Amino acid sequence: MFKDIFTELNAQKMLMHSSGGVADEFKRNGLIETSRELTKETARRLGCDYEIAVVANAHWAKSTAKKNDPWTREIAFCDYVDPETYMRPNLELSPVHTHARIVYRKVHPFLKHVSKL
Repeated sequence: MFKDIFTELNAQKMLMHSSGGVADEFKRNGLIETSRELTKETARRLGCDYEIAVVANAHWAKSTAKKNDPWTREIAFCDYVDPETYMRPNLELSPVHTHARIVYRKVHPFLKHVSKL
């Protein structure tokens, strides 16, 4: 999924991260938003052109759509074929895990973000 991503985005340096879910009892505490802001600040401090993530959960996809985060390259898990073995994995996933999508955000080097926690 990441082949030639630097060329596609015309970037020299990127921060790649992944995010997990939040347990039900901790939802609505601002954890996802805080995680987004801390990642953005880390990418800025490191001098990255972009931060990118693989979103593989319907809830995260909905969150990034609300923020209008741009995305590129998506694959449905049911369509995945291993490039080396040419086999499809036997996936028994929950309904929220249907596809993977690369989401990216341009890092603005002079904008500083403050955590809300």
